[in-house]
Order: sequence, then structure tokens, then C-alpha cells
Amino acid sequence: MAPGTHPVTHAIPLHRTPFEDADSDLVGKALKSGLLVGDGAASHVLAAAARRTLGCSHAFTTPSCTHALELMMRALPLEPGDEVICPSFTFVSAANAVMLAGGRVVFAEVEPDTLNLDPTDAASRITGRTRALITGHYAGVAFGLEELERLAEAHGCAFLEDAAHALGGRFNDQPLGTLGAAGAFSFHGTKNVVSGEGGMFVTSDPEMADRAEIIREKGTDRSRFTRDEIDRYTWQEIGSSYLMSDLLATLVLSQWQRLEAITAARRARFETYQSAFEPLAAAGAVTRPTVPAGCEPAYHIYYVLAETVGARNELASFLRQRGIEASSHYVPLHLSPFAQRALHTRPGMFPVTESVADRLLRLPLYPFLSRDDQQSVVDAVFAFFGRRA
Repeated sequence: MAPGTHPVTHAIPLHRTPFEDADSDLVGKALKSGLLVGDGAASHVLAAAARRTLGCSHAFTTPSCTHALELMMRALPLEPGDEVICPSFTFVSAANAVMLAGGRVVFAEVEPDTLNLDPTDAASRITGRTRALITGHYAGVAFGLEELERLAEAHGCAFLEDAAHALGGRFNDQPLGTLGAAGAFSFHGTKNVVSGEGGMFVTSDPEMADRAEIIREKGTDRSRFTRDEIDRYTWQEIGSSYLMSDLLATLVLSQWQRLEAITAARRARFETYQSAFEPLAAAGAVTRPTVPAGCEPAYHIYYVLAETVGARNELASFLRQRGIEASSHYVPLHLSPFAQRALHTRPGMFPVTESVADRLLRLPLYPFLSRDDQQSVVDAVFAFFGRRA
């Protein structure tokens, strides 16, 4: 059984939702109000909070980050045959969004220290059909954003951010998700701010915002109608429903108000791991995450890279036997059956991506991870490598 796929209840899980009593109180009030439809009062308050926190001009709540990415590609817009460069080491939603909009995914290599899109490799894959570059901020860490932005500008492309991991992170003191033409955030049940499912599309590009506003409201100008700008709304273009329920927006808004505290708690636990594993890194047993200069992470994930896939799997099993959940992460998209059929990819195309995917193991990280539980994780990792010495 692969790491992270076992149906075991762990004493120390990989994730734990950061809910507090205040969240339950606000959700209870929302239920009693009966006003639960999409794009309601809570959604508008959340969007306004996002604009203030992130410094963007427009924020649209969505049912998921997947929907936010789809809205991003539709609002760009992509034309049939347009190419979008994205890392192979990422979640499938970004690639799906490109293809659903009629574009073609062009995979690129990741940089080995941060596991984010490698600007040099991305540059080598630009063609006359390239419409956009999209980077993820893996684990909430940013890399190469200035280079990618310059690269996109030089070739007349859009620079986009899949910021699913990145809420609360910054680069050169600018919020992640707002450095490019548009960004997409996630409120999935594993993220730093949680609504079970949920997302947000943000942009400061007025044309993208205008298109997104229509597309997300079933292709109508209903948003203008609700602002009393027109006396009735009509079908303007092909669209869909990309609205978040107000119940979920209420839950996100409650946590958004303590985003700084959530990020600080995650940072403290991230830094505890970094310090604790320094001897193992010095001995070459593991590689720790790298945080580049200018980056203030969102501290979404803490991981180690083992020396080999075998060592990674053995470590995961060792931790699991001690009630500690640890998990691998993405299977590189270029290795997927669909990509090999549709995009003619093959093993060996992206050796850095394949290597880090084989060796990566995520460790428990959440705001309520107690000092004793985190020490148990650290002790177990050291016990594993002590046994192998």
C-alpha cells in the first residue's frame, strides 16, 4: 500500500481543521437566517475582506479552487490551441482548467529546492502559441516570481498563480496570488483556511474581472442587476455556476478574521521541524524545505525529501506503525495515463520532478498540533534513521 492511502485513524493526523467555537456560532446564525444561496451577503463581505487583505481589485468566491482555476482560464481567455506552461508536479486542477477552456498544457520542470516552476526550463518551452505561464507555490513557498513575470512580459504572455497552498504567504511583502494577472485560492478541507470545499478567484485586471463576473453567473449580467446598474439581467455568453454558498462563505469569513494567527501558529510548528531536523539534513539523511530570500511562506506543508523512494516508503510505514500519519504527494502529471495518451508525455521527461515526487514525505502540520505530539513526530523520525544507521 502506498504511503498515505491506508484507512487508519491516526493518533497524530496529517491535517486537522482549525475550527473554533466562533465558527460554529456564525454558521449556526447563517443556518437560522435561511439565506444560504450563492453570492449572498456573506460572500460579498468575504470578497471585500479578501480585497483588503490581498490588495487586489476584484475577488470572486467559488465552490472550489478547481472552479477558480477554470474561471481564470475562461476569463483570460484561452483560444483553442493556446498553450499554457505549468509544472508537472502539481495538482491536476490547473491542467484540467487549461484543457476545459480549449487550451493545451505544456509541462515544465520544477526547481529542486522549492519544487516550484523552474523559470529556465519554462523559458525553453515557450512557443508562438504560448498564452500563459502558471506557477504553484508549493507548500506555501514562492520561487522565481520576478523571473517568471519578466519572462511572461517579454513574450506577451499572462503570468498566473495557482495559489491553492499560498493564502497568507508573501513575496517581497506582496501577498501571494496577487503578483500575476490573476490568482486562485483554495479553502479545501486540508488547507490553512477551510470550508470543506471552496475557493476564490482574484485579479486586478478589469477585463478579466468583467468576463469572470459574467461567466460565473451562468453567463448573465446578473451581478450588474443586483447592483442596480440595469433593470433586468440577460444571457450574455456561455457561462456556468461558479458561486460559493453563503453558508461556506460564512465559515471562511470566520477563519479569515484570524488568518494572521493561523499563519503564525503554522509558522511556529514549521520552524520547530526545520530546527529539529537540521542534524539529519547535515548528515544527508533528509533534505528540508528551502525558503528563498524575500519569501514569507504560508506554511501550508512541511515535508522532507528522503534519499530514495525506498527510504521514503520505509519512513512512512515506520511512522504509521506509531500512529503518525505521513503522506507522499503528487504523482507527476506527465506520468499519468491521460497525459501520456493526450499529450504524448513519457517517463524520464522531467527527472527532477520524478525524483522529488518519489522521495517526498509530508509530516503533520496544523495550528493545533501540540508540542508533545510534534515532539513525538520528531522523535519517531530520528528513531527511524537511528535504526538505519
